Amino acid sequence: LLKAAGNWQPTGWVTPHYLASPVNFQAFSSQFGYSLCRGLYFSTDQNGSLRYLQQKIPYPVIDVFGMKRLPETIGYVAITGFAQQPPSDVADLVLRAGAHKVVRDGWAGMYFHWFREPARLRDLLRGVKGHGFKFVMPSATMDHRVATS
Repeated sequence: LLKAAGNWQPTGWVTPHYLASPVNFQAFSSQFGYSLCRGLYFSTDQNGSLRYLQQKIPYPVIDVFGMKRLPETIGYVAITGFAQQPPSDVADLVLRAGAHKVVRDGWAGMYFHWFREPARLRDLLRGVKGHGFKFVMPSATMDHRVATS
């Protein structure tokens, strides 16, 4: 569809709510050069139940599926909270961005929902830039060194 709409070539992937199976993540890594997300990794617990863990990392990594992950490190604006996560607003995200400045090659990745007020986005961008972060195209990070998870 993207190619037909103007020769667009997708380069990365965002998994909706980061929920996909290991088989899905393997398929994504074979089709896309990077993913913008928090990593979910699955394991079986001592009772045989399938569980997942979120990998929260402060910089891009190559994951176990061979895909470069550009992580969402500071979260998103969630006024009422979501899925057992506490509420967070712009000030919370800006504070988290500041905490990532202590990490070499720290990354302030975030998500902003389209239905939120534009003023919140403006304040978020100003606050994150105020910590010295620069916004770059995801593809601009592809040649930089990354850690392997």
